[in-house]
Amino acid sequence: MKISIKFKLPLVIIVGFLIYMAAVLVFFKYYALKEIRVNLEAFRLELDSVAEETSAEIGKRYPDIESIDKYIHDFAIKKNVEIKVFNTNEDILLQVTANNNGGMSFSTQKFVKINDKIVYLVGVESPYMLKKIISMLPENKLLNFILISLSFAMILLIIYLHHYIVEPLTKLQKGLENVNYRSNTSTEALKRNDEIGDLYKKFHIMLKKLEASYQQQVEMISSISHDLKTPLTSIIGYVERLSNANIKTEEKKQEYYEIIYKKSKDIETLIEEFSDYTKNEYSLTKMMIEPVNIKSFFQSICEEYSEELASFNAEFVYRCEVNNNSIIHIDIIKMRRVFANLISNAIKYADSLIKINMRCEVIDNFVWFSVEDNGNGVPEDELNRIFSNFYRVDKSRSREKGGSGLGLAICKSIVEAHFGEIKAYNMKDKGFGVKFSIPM
Repeated sequence: MKISIKFKLPLVIIVGFLIYMAAVLVFFKYYALKEIRVNLEAFRLELDSVAEETSAEIGKRYPDIESIDKYIHDFAIKKNVEIKVFNTNEDILLQVTANNNGGMSFSTQKFVKINDKIVYLVGVESPYMLKKIISMLPENKLLNFILISLSFAMILLIIYLHHYIVEPLTKLQKGLENVNYRSNTSTEALKRNDEIGDLYKKFHIMLKKLEASYQQQVEMISSISHDLKTPLTSIIGYVERLSNANIKTEEKKQEYYEIIYKKSKDIETLIEEFSDYTKNEYSLTKMMIEPVNIKSFFQSICEEYSEELASFNAEFVYRCEVNNNSIIHIDIIKMRRVFANLISNAIKYADSLIKINMRCEVIDNFVWFSVEDNGNGVPEDELNRIFSNFYRVDKSRSREKGGSGLGLAICKSIVEAHFGEIKAYNMKDKGFGVKFSIPM
């Protein structure tokens, strides 16, 4: 299951906050509440003492109501409490409130007796009880606990961020700094189901592509130099023969000139093919995609090559099993290049009596085109390799027929740029075929 960092980080912060709150609750339960209970009892005793003192002073001033009123007014302000004096019918006779802002309070009552007879009931209430109790807590210990717990939570968060985010990104940065085309020191695989894990996977894919690209460049240079060296060696040999002046007949000289010319044309053809390949790879980034009727497009291709194949006395059969109104979106010029390469290969490597079959059909919302010949085919273990750059099954035979090993590679690039697939296969009896798909 993939968990995104944008969800993971808030989750870590929330979990950390909950753990911190749990620690605070534990602190209050096992330490602060005990202190609060002690302070509550002390506060209750203090309030009882205030009530006792008030009732005693009222008893001394009884029955002088004015004197009692003045006393409780001054005393209430002094002690910051609320004092009420009730008669025996529980009616309020006097009431003084000192800065009562409401909220929770603590109250107690005492009787005022004269000659063992109850004359008044005195109620004393502290409207600031909660603030007073909290203020009685050991401030240094509470502050220290909050600071220590917050610091611990921050340290854990920093460790998490460093281990799960900063450290992997730092390793990836070092890996990027050490990237080169020849050899890449691969960073350690990171098994994570989030964006950083995806970044590592894509980084490793990039490294593999770089290595493959470098290997491809080496193979390309090697293949180009080898392909050019063969005709150049022949040209040099025949030029040396001509320069020795041992050739007596003009016919022999003319024969050598013709061979030199032919080998020079071979070099020219190879260079043109290499140039075509690089131009094709670049142009794939700027394709002109347009809707095309499948049947009309396929018919135009077949009719175009019918005359060319007739000049080779080839047997050419084609059929299209697609609805008249079926449409695909392609770059027409590049797709025609695919057919040109496939038909050219079929002509080169077919039997002496050339037979070529072309077909198009729709399978699972893809249109499949195929080109088949009656040649000798390709070894099964090399079928997947023939689309690689410069790859040739029979190198000497391919050179004789003018092959550079780029034709099928170009086909593969074009088809894949259209989000299609290309495959090679051998016929059951004899022959070779290539088929490719284009999404509809």
